[in-house]
This record gives sequence, structure tokens and C-alpha cells, in this order.
Amino acid sequence: MPVDLVLRKLSAATELFEYTERSNAIHDAYLSDQALHEKYTYFVTWQNDYMLQFYGDLRTSESYSRAVDFVVSDLTGIGVSARDQDVARIVPIMSKLLPERALRTVAAAMRLNARVLETNLSICRALYRLKSDSEEFSEADYCVASRQAVHLDECLELVDLTIEVGRSLDRVIRIPMIGSLLKVMRMPARFWGFAAMQEFLEKGYAAFDALEDADRFLDVMGNRMIEILTRVYTESIEHLDDMPLKRRI
Repeated sequence: MPVDLVLRKLSAATELFEYTERSNAIHDAYLSDQALHEKYTYFVTWQNDYMLQFYGDLRTSESYSRAVDFVVSDLTGIGVSARDQDVARIVPIMSKLLPERALRTVAAAMRLNARVLETNLSICRALYRLKSDSEEFSEADYCVASRQAVHLDECLELVDLTIEVGRSLDRVIRIPMIGSLLKVMRMPARFWGFAAMQEFLEKGYAAFDALEDADRFLDVMGNRMIEILTRVYTESIEHLDDMPLKRRI
């Protein structure tokens, strides 16, 4: 193997390890605290519902609906702690077996994951400083907490990173035999306890494989994310309506 390729793979593997460790450290911060865990679970579920309502028009298309749900709920969303624990266990294997392009894509996804987790946990904590445990929270509350916890520029950086990871995923699924390899790995992944990671990879593959024009989809998603963030960070609080679906916290 050429030296430059070895160095590129080593760099990608190092980045994957670092951001996987960072992600799992963030998970530990709330998983080890039952009260915070419950609050964070409610928060990210509410946030996921809140975000998805802005993509209703895109979700009328079956192929777009699957891709939107993957980006919002899986790539930058909820229920990812089991997947991240899987990644931590198989980093050495992935570093050896994955091609450099795929390895770099997974590393970028974990970098995005770590930053989104940090952002979400910061907003969650700010929100609970605003509200008591027995109260509901609204869109206005969410916007106030977001503005207190994270700068808009940081969120816009996450949009850029999300689109970058999406484009990388699309390039990876075009690698010959990737789909077949995922099918072959399904049973071994379950046997060895990597089912969460396998499910994530299969959902990502299915979501992007169904798109006729992934670049167009990602452009639309990027613009929509910016529109949502602009609302969250710049809309007058007095003009914000309560979210129709509200959850107890």
C-alpha cells in the first residue's frame, strides 16, 4: 500500500477514534445521571418533532422522506448512544477493513455527532434552567435557551458539516459492492453486538441510494436548516407560537 494512502488512513482513523471518544464522553455525562438522562431524552425527542414539522413538504416524496428522517433523526438526532458505543468497539476493525474514503466519511460523521451532542446538551441544560421540572416548554422557550447556549454561527457551521457528511455518504454508497457488503455483514454484526451501528449504516445507505439527485436534496436540506435556525435565533420571541405537540419535562 502506498505510503501516502497509509498516512491518510492513519489520519482518518485517528480522527475517528478521537471523535468517538468525545461522543461517548458526552453520552456518559447524561447517561450516568438519571435525572439529566430523562430530561435529555425528552428534550431531544421534542426537538426532533419540532424540526421535522418544518420538512413536511419534503416528506411528501417517499425518497425525500426517508432521507430527511435519516439526516434529522439519525445523522444529527436522537437515540445514538448505542451506535456510538458500537463504533468505539470496532474502530480498530474499521480502520483496517474500510477503504480510506469510507473511513474518512465515518470519521466526519462522528465529528458531526460529537459537536451536535455538545450543542444539544448545552441547549437542554439552558432550557431546564429556564423551566421547572413540572412545566411544559414551548417554541419560545426553546429559542430563548438556544440563544443563551450556542451562537448562531456555531449552528451554521454544523449545517455546513452536515451537508459535507451527506455528500461524503453519497460518494461512499457509489463504491461498487458496498450494498452487498452491508447485507453480508448483517448477521455478523448482530452476532458480535454491533447491531446499532449496522442499522445506522443500512439506513444511511437506503436513504441516499433512493435519491435520484443527492446533491439537489442536500442543497435543499442545507437551505431549509438555515431557514429554521434563522427563525430560532432571530424571530421576535413575542411572535413565536407554541409548538402544537408539547411534552412534559
